[in-house]
Amino acid sequence: MSQRNTGLVLAVVGLAGLCLLPLAAVAYDYSYARVVRLSLVEGDVQVARPDQQGWEQAVANLPIQQGFSMATGGGRAEVEFESGATARIAENSVLEFTELALSNGARISKLTLTQGVGTFYANLAHEDSFVVRTPQLEVAIASNARFRLDVYDDVTTVSVLKGEVEVDSAAGTNRVTKGYTLSYRGSDAGSVSIGRNAEPDSWDRWVAERDEQVRAGSTASQHYVDTQYSYGVSDLSSYGSWYSLAGYGNCWQPYGLGYNWSPYSYGRWAFFPGLGWTWISFERWGWLPYHFGSWVFSPTLGWLWVPGRFRHWQPAAVSWVRVGNRVGWVPLAPQDRPGQTPANLQRGFVSVGPSQGVSTPTHLRVPLDPREQAQVLSTPPAELVASMRTSTTVRTGPPPAARPEVSKGTRTIIFDPRTHTYVNGPSRPGHSDSKAGDARMGNEAIPPQRGFTVTSPQSPGAQPTAPPLSTPTRPARPDGKAGDARMGSEAIPPQRRGFTVTPPQSPGAQPTAPSPTKPTRPA
Repeated sequence: MSQRNTGLVLAVVGLAGLCLLPLAAVAYDYSYARVVRLSLVEGDVQVARPDQQGWEQAVANLPIQQGFSMATGGGRAEVEFESGATARIAENSVLEFTELALSNGARISKLTLTQGVGTFYANLAHEDSFVVRTPQLEVAIASNARFRLDVYDDVTTVSVLKGEVEVDSAAGTNRVTKGYTLSYRGSDAGSVSIGRNAEPDSWDRWVAERDEQVRAGSTASQHYVDTQYSYGVSDLSSYGSWYSLAGYGNCWQPYGLGYNWSPYSYGRWAFFPGLGWTWISFERWGWLPYHFGSWVFSPTLGWLWVPGRFRHWQPAAVSWVRVGNRVGWVPLAPQDRPGQTPANLQRGFVSVGPSQGVSTPTHLRVPLDPREQAQVLSTPPAELVASMRTSTTVRTGPPPAARPEVSKGTRTIIFDPRTHTYVNGPSRPGHSDSKAGDARMGNEAIPPQRGFTVTSPQSPGAQPTAPPLSTPTRPARPDGKAGDARMGSEAIPPQRRGFTVTPPQSPGAQPTAPSPTKPTRPA
């Protein structure tokens, strides 16, 4: 073999080795263990978990993982990420958590907004990435940015409120900076136009108020606790106060709780694959104090939360115990070690009480009987698990295998086989939704969302039965020309200009096109 050929072979072998090593390293350090928080639920919000069929009512403090989907009817939702990023979705919107992963320490966040309105913020560190996709384009934050996405029918708009983002679509790649909106129209050969942002509407104002609440609360709490886990920190200043306790430093206590109250007593248990039994608190502040740190009891103050070092998120900081013929759980204390009797057991333990005919059984604090021997358990015993399984939220309907459409009050969630995504259903005929279509550009009102149908999870191998998406009609311009109305030289996103919608028709009925409606200005 010639020297030239030998060098070529060695180069190829070396290149193959270089390719394999990084892949092995990434595979070794690639994890889907990330957990983010559903921090706020207002109105009709539902979630679908990848390990279960059907939809369930969403509650605040629900852990969100990769593969979850969230749909709003007349409600709104907010999700906090451990890095301080946020995702908020408006009424009649659907958001999928496509990827929540770690790669060599970097956080990978990929979301998909298939319909509706959402506002997203991230301040990236190291090699983190934050991407939001729609059926027509993809938006990536470079470092520190906030943007709004409007996804309706054939048009998607990206309005940048802070920093800059990169938008990839069939029309190419565009950088959009603060104060500007990119509008993408798929039916017009993927045309793109960029103009100034619209005036803030009611959704923008709601987001701004939430941002200020979180910022002010986080700033106040940082005086007492220093943590890289910023989700839930703002709640501490809003719902409790701080005390300095000898031997423990700064400790936190929620407002308005009686002396006999105990942690882990107002909420429910839920099982998550990869996480195990996880505590979901019904208390507004119940995220950080139940998934980080530990608890101590002060004879003068009552229960206090000790923040600790925030090393790892945990499903619940409790020890499982059996005392006599009763089983339950005890809040962990800072000095507790695995297998040892919990220090807080002397205050009793929490157990499942009688169901009393409700979906979530009551939790009772059981005083410790010193004559009975306590046994520390590594996992909840079978009799306790049986009670915990009955406390899950009530499903919205039978699984999709039995009924393709899952009822959401007066709305439906249906799978769209063309895009393989969830789409949120419009109001059914005769339904009045005062919140629908409140997004605005300038002073022009948007009618309710147009003919989208939303997806429900299908059983493996089943063919989804999604009705076709209805096509909106565009009102004529005052000058009689086709509706590419513009304000000066800046294009107005079509989805904000008074589209009317063809309501869902009964099977076999001939659709009738509604007459165009004129946009109305807010009172």
